Amino acid sequence: MFTQSTCPRCHTDISEERARSVPAVCDHCGHVISGNEAKATLEVAKNYKYGMFAVAAAIIGLHLFFSTWGGYTLEVRWLQVFGGSGSAERMAQICLETYQYDCTESNYLTMAKTDSKQFMVLGKFQMSRQNYKGAAESFRLFLAQNEDPNKDANFLFARSLSETGEVDEASRVYEEIIRAKTDILQVTVIQKYVELLIKNQRWAQAQKILDEVRKRGENSKDFMQQQYGEITAHLGGKES
Repeated sequence: MFTQSTCPRCHTDISEERARSVPAVCDHCGHVISGNEAKATLEVAKNYKYGMFAVAAAIIGLHLFFSTWGGYTLEVRWLQVFGGSGSAERMAQICLETYQYDCTESNYLTMAKTDSKQFMVLGKFQMSRQNYKGAAESFRLFLAQNEDPNKDANFLFARSLSETGEVDEASRVYEEIIRAKTDILQVTVIQKYVELLIKNQRWAQAQKILDEVRKRGENSKDFMQQQYGEITAHLGGKES
């Protein structure tokens, strides 16, 4: 049964009743539509429909692509096709400027695989996104392959471990940082360490750290006085 509602000869609409008759006859020109012709017409119509779907999908895809990358669209397409040295760094910049942070992080990771110093950059970016688990792993990889004389990466590593609840590991790293520079008072490091211990109710350990600091001299005897009072209160008002 022919169900195409347009005459293949004169291209006018055929009434539903005539279209369903066998053979179908055009209302306008009287053209009798054979089965083979009807089949061919249907095939053309089907192909046309699929072609229009493909065109629509392409238009939508291009619209989304341009909407995503804006003025960087052509450059991004070039980088995606040809790549090359520095493409990951450039893509990371573009992703950052277009607020696509997953894309930014992905490209930082790509850079770090060939340059381990980039794990520091990646870790800092992950911390800014509160991806502390990812940051901890990035700093771990950085420290495994690079020297950290100023203990900057160690400090960030300890902080990210603190945020993920790895208290023992974070404590170990904080202790390492403090012991590495006993000649100076590392105020921020000690504050973060003591705050971690207080948060996890490790009162005796926190008191020990503060006692060591407060014995260094007149300038440090009242260091973190409020926190020290809270610690001694939990330890029964007993100062060591």
